[in-house]
Order: sequence, then structure tokens, then C-alpha cells
Amino acid sequence: MITIERIKNKAETYYYEWLKGIADHDAPYTPLVLPRIADDGSLQEDRLALMEQLVDGSKNKLGQGYWIETAVSGGRGGRVPQSKIKKITFETPDDLLFFLDKKAAFEAFNTTLAHIRAVAPHLQEWTVKQAKMVEQNTEIWPALLAVVHYFRDNPSPGVPQRLLPIEGIDTKFIGNNNALLCSLIDATIPPEYVDKTYSDFERRYKLQDKEPFIHCYFNDPKLVAHYHGFTSLAFPVNQLARQKQPVETVIIVENSHSPQQLLKHELPQTLIVFGGGYGIAVLKEVHWLRDVRLLYWGDLDTHGLDILSKVRSYFPNVQPIMMDKNTFETYQNYAVGDKPFKGEVPTYLTAEEQVFFAFLKENGCRLEQERVQEVDIMGKKNSV
Repeated sequence: MITIERIKNKAETYYYEWLKGIADHDAPYTPLVLPRIADDGSLQEDRLALMEQLVDGSKNKLGQGYWIETAVSGGRGGRVPQSKIKKITFETPDDLLFFLDKKAAFEAFNTTLAHIRAVAPHLQEWTVKQAKMVEQNTEIWPALLAVVHYFRDNPSPGVPQRLLPIEGIDTKFIGNNNALLCSLIDATIPPEYVDKTYSDFERRYKLQDKEPFIHCYFNDPKLVAHYHGFTSLAFPVNQLARQKQPVETVIIVENSHSPQQLLKHELPQTLIVFGGGYGIAVLKEVHWLRDVRLLYWGDLDTHGLDILSKVRSYFPNVQPIMMDKNTFETYQNYAVGDKPFKGEVPTYLTAEEQVFFAFLKENGCRLEQERVQEVDIMGKKNSV
């Protein structure tokens, strides 16, 4: 039997589809009709309680909301006739808005939509696709449009994000609304001003900022002497890109504690680089990494293999270590559940890696690289 919660879910879905229609072509409201959903086998007393609850919240009783149309069934062979729901209808837009408590939100949506059409008509297609985002952010739309207008006139500002001269916008507004603003600016400025490699506002729109640092670790005595006694250093990425380091092997690791696992072993002419997961993109301009033995070690999960794919898109010479099914099976007692992978299938994986990726995705599991007790360095295993 249909419940209030199921009615609400269907009504909300219909509401946001209607908003898309309004944004696209000022679509009029058409009644939402929910046919009776088959009985789920609830006990008689449960069905009576649900029916009472539905009637109490209906237009039949309140004068607004959903209208219940019933039909009588049974009554033959000595059975007691029963009233069952034939269909539920939201006859008018006011009925739908009353039930969802969306009257104020709907009015604000239409006001905001009219404003966007007047001052930013280029966002017409965007508002259709993102009608829900418009409705959920009406209070900050004047500020959002201020940022949009600034970038429309200045697609390459050449200043750090916090120094953008946009009136009425505090220094944290862009960071607090990063995803929404990225979507809006992408729809506003020419694509040559956008670096879609990055999801953060500053790097996506090439705003000047502090140069990111790359943390590197090493234990080769010759390297320690070369770096004047230091065993770890952080290089500005632009300087690291210009100056090839005196090493034959570079191992990029995903997690911050993994260098400690590797440094328990002698690593001649080797530099360990902390990649920081998807932050690995900052290394793509360090072209000399294509001329060394480049290894990557990350978590044994879908995201770890996705990051490996991204590294390989920059550096075709990269080879993974300890990221195969054999390693996973060796330490599978340490594996944990993983969130579903929602991205596109990684492009730059070998056939064997694709099979392993599919296995991890299907089983929803992950093995953190810190759980690997034997590390395979330079083709040989060493206990941690």
C-alpha cells in the first residue's frame, strides 16, 4: 500500500521535473496522478492504520494537497467490502506546493529565474539542467551572478582568488560555493580559459596563488649528501618541473604515511614523492619524470586505480607496484567495504588492471596501502 513517504518522493521528483520545464519553456502545471500501487501484503490492521494516515493528510480532509479516489472491492461470498485507493491526484499546483511545503521556494525560484533571464541570458540552458540548484540557492543568487558577471568580463583575472575585486563578495564566498560556481563559470567563459583537470576554483580558472609544494623523501647516502644532510624536502612544483633531480627511480605514493613503509629499506638513487591522491595532477608539468623509472603505489581500490590511470595519462612510463589482485588476496583479511565508484571507467589501465578494477567495483571493497606488510621495491619483496 502506498505511504506518505512514497507519495512525497514521487511528488518531489515531479516538482523538480516541472521546474526544469518552467526554466525551458514556462511549462504549465499538469496534474500529477499516482495510480494505486499494488498491495504489499500488510496485515489488515496495518492497512487500516495507513489508510487513516493517508486520509488525514489528504485534500479530502484538509482541502489542499493530494486527492484520494477510492473504490470498493470485495463483498462477495460473505466477505466484508473494503475501500481501496484507486488513485491519488495533485489536481492543482497549489495542491503540490502545499503538500511539499514549497510555496515560498517556488515563488523564489520564479523570481530568481526571471532575474537570471534578464541579466544572464547565456545561462538559459544551464538553468534547465540545474533547475534544482537554482531553487535551492535563491538566497545567494545575487552574489553568484556578481561572480559570473565579473568572469564574463574578466575570464583571465590574473590575481589570486581572495584578491578578486568583486563588490559584495567576501573572501570565503567562492570557496564555500566552489562546485556551484565552477558549473556557472564553465557555462560563462570560453573553454580555453578553463582547466578541467582541476575541480577547485583557483586552479580550474588559472588564478595566481601560492605555488604548491611537492614533498619528497629519500635515504640514499649520496642523495642525503647532495641535499646537505636532509632526508626529506618540499619543492615548489614549478621549480621541481624545471630542475631534474639526480635520481634513476621515482616512487609516487598516494598516502602520507607510506613513505615511512618504503624508507625502512635501502633505496639507491630513488626519490619518494607524496602524490596526495587526486592532487597528483600538480605533477603533470614535471616532464622529466618521463625519463626515469617511475612507479606508483596507491590504495587497492577503484579510486586508487583511477588515480593510477590519471598518472599514466601524464606519464605513459609509470608502472604500479603492489596494486594487483595477488597483493589484494594476500592481505584480504584487512580489506574493508568501499563506497560505490560513480566516475567513468578509467581509460589508461592495462587489460589486467581493468579486470582488477571491475573486481573491486563489483565487490565494493578496498585495501589501504598501509595494510600491505611486504613492499615490492625494484622487483623484490621486503617485509615492513
